[in-house]
Amino acid sequence: MLREFLEQNPTVKILFPYLLGVILGYSLHSRVLWFIVLSTGLLILITILLPEGAIKNVLLFLIMVFAGICNISFEFSDLYSDTQKITSTSNQIVCTGKVDHFERFQHGGGKVRLREAVLISDSTCTRLSCRVLLSIQKCSSQFQQGDRIMFRSKILVPPDRRNPGDFDYRKYLQVNRITGVAYLKTDSEILTIKKRGNLFDKLVSMLKGKIENAIELGLAPRNATILKALILGLRGELTEEIKNDFINAGVIHVLAVSGLHVGYITVIVLVILSFFRFPAKLKTIIAIFALYVYSDIVGFKPSVVRAMIMADLILIARAWEFVPKIYNIIFASALIQTLINPLELFDVGFQLSYAAVISIVYFYNKFLRFLSSKFLEKVKKHKAMFYIFQLFLISLSANLGTLPISMYYFHRLPLISMVSNVIVIPLVGVIAVAGFAQVIMGILYHGVGEIYGEVTNLLLHLLRSIINFFAELPFAYMEVAGFGLLTLLLIYFAILVGANLDNRKFRLAGVILGLVLINFVLWKGIIAEPGLEVTFLDVGQGDAIYVQFPSGKNMLV
Repeated sequence: MLREFLEQNPTVKILFPYLLGVILGYSLHSRVLWFIVLSTGLLILITILLPEGAIKNVLLFLIMVFAGICNISFEFSDLYSDTQKITSTSNQIVCTGKVDHFERFQHGGGKVRLREAVLISDSTCTRLSCRVLLSIQKCSSQFQQGDRIMFRSKILVPPDRRNPGDFDYRKYLQVNRITGVAYLKTDSEILTIKKRGNLFDKLVSMLKGKIENAIELGLAPRNATILKALILGLRGELTEEIKNDFINAGVIHVLAVSGLHVGYITVIVLVILSFFRFPAKLKTIIAIFALYVYSDIVGFKPSVVRAMIMADLILIARAWEFVPKIYNIIFASALIQTLINPLELFDVGFQLSYAAVISIVYFYNKFLRFLSSKFLEKVKKHKAMFYIFQLFLISLSANLGTLPISMYYFHRLPLISMVSNVIVIPLVGVIAVAGFAQVIMGILYHGVGEIYGEVTNLLLHLLRSIINFFAELPFAYMEVAGFGLLTLLLIYFAILVGANLDNRKFRLAGVILGLVLINFVLWKGIIAEPGLEVTFLDVGQGDAIYVQFPSGKNMLV
């Protein structure tokens, strides 16, 4: 079974050793050189001792591990180099950079992501390899992609985790290759703004501006911010109340631009191209370019990059008459994405995106096989019922893959997400169609765009009412205690065993795992000796000390 899977999906042999190398390089980045030396010695021994048939597979495995280690090491080199450059700067320096992405926030603020940043002091100019994030408290300017701006501010290294369990802002920004942050009170403090950028930058900025203007046609302000989040991934203007409602209802994922949106863009582009007598391969190239432009508009978020690469690979396979294998495409997408930026492997959005799509592909078919053929035939007779049933199975499949990760990072278990998703996802699909139609018509003719806007407005009011209903239920979610990486892996293994109880090997593995866990819990309580644990906490105005005594008593100083 495993051998057949590997033969049908050869990308696995490349992806998993590469990801192992990325993880090793991330964990041992300060000792990578020693690791490479020892691994080289191991490689020489393997080449000498192993039979000739096995050497190729082992060499491929080790080469991909080395590739992962080297790739993540290059990323760390850029991050550490930039950190050293920033920490060596004076209090107030001049910084110049090219606008990479701009997002407006509620209460009139905005954030500008800059690439090709240069720090200018009295005697030196220092070029950064990564990006700088500029936050402006009051921003009335509309920055375009490719604009060159100059400002004076203190460039800071992003703050890291202040206390155990806190959000690590520095790690989050580093995953997005941002090594410096700066703050301005108003955009009037910006020294110069030069409207530059190449033809592609101007195209992306023009389309993004037109889409935002078309979205605002006929929509209430709150609804416009939701549609911007649904279509463009711009969540900065959403109020905290709306964000919390989506989170508590277990449907925050619909605000992440992903496969649904990329699918609509692909269909729209292919429908338009069907009116032209272009060769199939030329249509594929145009569609791939359109998807790249859309991904740039939304800021190349991990979920949309995953969906874009998968769509590109499927389009290429069909145009060049290959039979696409879904797992092969998923793994190839992950490989390409992490080759471009290996740090994305540690991004929550990346992990949730791939966990959801793999779970849907794997568990959905499992559920259909578990159900009796008579039951399925009865359900299929009623199209509406079968559609709802499919949505429920898709929602259940996605939740099995994403809930463990959500609990690991956010310590929250949404109890009604499977029910709310059955209602919300179809409605979001309808809103996305209406929203894209509103955008297209609004760009071509404002009057027609406003008519579509009224329809979208009604749908968004309905969406807000449904989400608010689910979010206010007393049992909408449950707080869970934090757990470690080993527990996360065990949860996934238990889910996998539960989904394969018809397989004797999986049942045996489940029994062994259960016995190991029982022994671990029993012997841990017997062997482990209570110790003194002291935790220093940063409480803003000073420090606090939390002491846990062996007797079980606690003290907070």
